[in-house]
Amino acid sequence: MNKLISGVMLLHSYYFSTGKYTDDYFFYYGVKNEKIWHYRFSSLTEKEISRNRLVSKSERNENFNILSIGQQIYRKGYDILIDAVNKLDIPIVLNIIGGIPSEQLLNRISVKKKGNIHFFQYMDKVDLDRYFRSADLFVLPSREEIWGLVINEAASYNIPVITSDNCIAGKEFCLKNNIGLIFKNEDIQDLVDKIMIIYHDKDARYEFSRNCSEINDKYTIENMVLDHLKFFNFEKSN
Repeated sequence: MNKLISGVMLLHSYYFSTGKYTDDYFFYYGVKNEKIWHYRFSSLTEKEISRNRLVSKSERNENFNILSIGQQIYRKGYDILIDAVNKLDIPIVLNIIGGIPSEQLLNRISVKKKGNIHFFQYMDKVDLDRYFRSADLFVLPSREEIWGLVINEAASYNIPVITSDNCIAGKEFCLKNNIGLIFKNEDIQDLVDKIMIIYHDKDARYEFSRNCSEINDKYTIENMVLDHLKFFNFEKSN
């Protein structure tokens, strides 16, 4: 199978990559470094980022508010997040947006946390806005993510991020730009520890938020288009 995939991959002249970890995938199948073209991956316009960063502190809740957004599927790791929140002994609210949870997932919620964990179906950007604005922390507990654009969206609101080390955006965007923390995939206690670091360390939260503000303007749809245009101009001149 690897030979088949490699054969198909090598039929192409160039390859678009979001960074090191996608490069490694290409290298595995025999793609040469000079054939890889990097671009900044985003789903946000400059206008959206300018609007999102204007977060009023008065909109913050008294409880520590954690937000997560994603489909209710096994790969997203919401069982991991629920198990971690069950262990937290702090005033917390967890909002999970993206679908109806299974009975099995609901049954994982401890009695003490049942009133603090809320599930919502899919929302558009307008409705999501108020949840982003009230969040103190964004957590993406995915077992696997090819990227994870919702991390870009959380960063546009200057929200610190925690995600697993199997999320490419976590390593390529979050860790690289120091906007949050990475926990070991499926390690519930490590996720608990990372949440507690951000909860207790106000200086770290401030630094992560400040770094979000500094990096957001680089990761826009406009810059993603420019990166692609540079490639097409490069190819045309060769």
